[in-house]
Amino acid sequence: RVGAMKVKVISILEDNYMYLVIEEQSKQAIAVDPAVPHRLLEIVKREGLFLIAVLTTHYHWDHARGNEALVNEVPSLKVYGADDRIKGLTDKVTDSQELKVDRCHL
Repeated sequence: RVGAMKVKVISILEDNYMYLVIEEQSKQAIAVDPAVPHRLLEIVKREGLFLIAVLTTHYHWDHARGNEALVNEVPSLKVYGADDRIKGLTDKVTDSQELKVDRCHL
């Protein structure tokens, strides 16, 4: 059963954003475009979240730069994206695909 989901918008790099999609009951979170991994991990820790996956919208550095650092910190992390050039990619997704990772659904 999926509980309520919320999205935390995190401003980064002067003109960009990364996101945490959080399933509120389990505190599971999926990071979207985690270009500043140390900041993301600080927020995850402070809010008592469990980072379970990364979704990268495209391969540019300002979206995918943090993937490998996050996988180093959380070795079980899955990295989803549609482009083989995405660093750390473990699972390929397609346009309009519903992504289900444990209790988080996007």
